[in-house]
Amino acid sequence: MFIFSKYKFDPFLICLSIVGHLSVIASIAYLSDLTSRGTDEPILLILLVNILIHSFGVTVGYHRYFTHRSFKTSRPFEIFLMFTALFAQQRGIKSWVARHRLHHKYSDTEKDPQFGDGSPFYLMFLSNYVLKDGIDDKETIDKYVPEYKDDALFNFFSSNWGQLLHLIGVYILLYALGGWTYLACHIIGWFYVFYMTTAVINGLTHFKSYFQGTVFSRFFYRNYNTKDETLNSMYLFPFILDDAYHHNHHRFPASFRMGRKKYEVELWYPIFILLEKFGIIWDLNHGEADKTATTDDILKN
Repeated sequence: MFIFSKYKFDPFLICLSIVGHLSVIASIAYLSDLTSRGTDEPILLILLVNILIHSFGVTVGYHRYFTHRSFKTSRPFEIFLMFTALFAQQRGIKSWVARHRLHHKYSDTEKDPQFGDGSPFYLMFLSNYVLKDGIDDKETIDKYVPEYKDDALFNFFSSNWGQLLHLIGVYILLYALGGWTYLACHIIGWFYVFYMTTAVINGLTHFKSYFQGTVFSRFFYRNYNTKDETLNSMYLFPFILDDAYHHNHHRFPASFRMGRKKYEVELWYPIFILLEKFGIIWDLNHGEADKTATTDDILKN
């Protein structure tokens, strides 16, 4: 049973969440009115592009590069990934990385920052985003994200003020490029990816014990014998893309690929290969079957 009094809520994240959700309501109302009156603007296409940019920021930026070091790249592209990741508005880079590395180290245990009390409500709606759980203290972040300890740029944009400045800058840029339509599509895209990465990935793909022996178990499967609660589901691919193979990812966390079987279709795999072909990224980790890179392995390098 979830008990609110057990946790401390972060006021800054609470405020961002409230403003964000009110903005989503306003954006839906605006686009609905615009559509009903007739418009030549390709709203669905603009919305799709925004969702893909948000997904790229989370999957390629926050996740594969900053957390797991699945590939190497240049400083300019690293900065580009940082700004693209912040586009998704899911805490600062260092905070996100520290949480996720701890998540993999203690997956689905009480030490896992995404586990909380293990309730579906916590996993699906609170973990990572509105709670102050002590992981934001400098000592913990420097321990789990040592590579950016003395990086002034990353330190600033990992702070609340840096995130707020980036958010304001993005909103101004989008309004300048396409007015309220671009801004509304961005906000709705954020909302979609926010809940897909939170509710679906943190929740549904970590519920092995909940689904086992139920009618829902037919929608999920596991390729490996791991100690955590992770699951794969091809049915989730249209909603969360490559992260539908979350169980595979926990078996090979440093791999840039999440699909391990021929039938496990991936969207980002050809993007990675294309970026490698043009020399933008290199040394891609393919996740060999006999080697599993852990959080401790990443911190040693």
